[in-house]
Amino acid sequence: MPASSASGTAHRKSSGISSAATCFGLWEHEPMTASPLDRLLRPQTIAVFGGREARRVIEQCDRMGFSGKIWPVHPKLDEVLGRACYRSVSDLPSAPDAAFVGVNRTLTVEIVRSLSAAGAGGAVCYASGFSEATGELGDGAELQQALLEAAGDMPIDAGEQAERLGFPVVLKALGIAHKTEAGAVALNLKDVETVSNAAAAMPLNAGYLVEKMIDPPVAELIVGAVRDPVFGLSLTLGAGGILVELLEDSVILPLPATKTEIYAAISRLKLAKLIYGYRGRPKGDLDAAVVAIAAAADYVVTNAAWLEELDINPLMVLPEGQGVAAVDALIRRRR
Repeated sequence: MPASSASGTAHRKSSGISSAATCFGLWEHEPMTASPLDRLLRPQTIAVFGGREARRVIEQCDRMGFSGKIWPVHPKLDEVLGRACYRSVSDLPSAPDAAFVGVNRTLTVEIVRSLSAAGAGGAVCYASGFSEATGELGDGAELQQALLEAAGDMPIDAGEQAERLGFPVVLKALGIAHKTEAGAVALNLKDVETVSNAAAAMPLNAGYLVEKMIDPPVAELIVGAVRDPVFGLSLTLGAGGILVELLEDSVILPLPATKTEIYAAISRLKLAKLIYGYRGRPKGDLDAAVVAIAAAADYVVTNAAWLEELDINPLMVLPEGQGVAAVDALIRRRR
């Protein structure tokens, strides 16, 4: 399902991390208040550097219907897939909103420095051989620092953010329905190179989300709110994750809802047996789940005037005392 660039409702081990360095969008979104991330979330210009990776980015942009300008940059080629090449960053018509850099690691640093100086919105770097390769390359950590210094305030790739979170991580492409089927989710990525490779292999859309891997949950819930033209907004609770359509295990709560009503609603789910500790298995953190669901319900009520839909799936219920984690979330505004 689509994910918002926010992490949704979470507790303790929440892994919903969205960062400027991981969001590079290709679609127009609904009008919203301008923010410092607008260039990254809604780029109108993209620069691509290198040969094979640049070609792949252009092909994916064309398949996705990207309507902005794409500027290939190459020192020797005259054109890439019908688009005229520029020789350097300084030759570009203007600073690109997003840049995809598919060259060797040393040249990557120089290109990132030029992009940052020009005022580019951000860069995805495909080269390996930075701090993830310290064991094989003695200058890996040094070059990583050089890359960060070259970038300055300009956001750079998902791999860097994954390293800050700590491995293993999950990488998701934003703005894509049914991510698993679309190949828009990569799990258990253990180093910067695998994160960058996973990002390169995913369909380009509304950006990337890097999340910390969490322990297997006791149960997975879906928390949804949809506006009915007659009755207004109501909250749906049910079995979540990839089995949501198969299990058809859900209850509907009118809003506003109290925590007592939420406890009672959960108890009516078939999934409740898992949360209560099915056949000697660990119990789920029911209290944390109720707190998270109550927060979602309060959010829906507070923002009822402009909210069309809210969907958190899955809300992972961790073992008792460990909280819950909202892994994916969608918020859709009224038009």
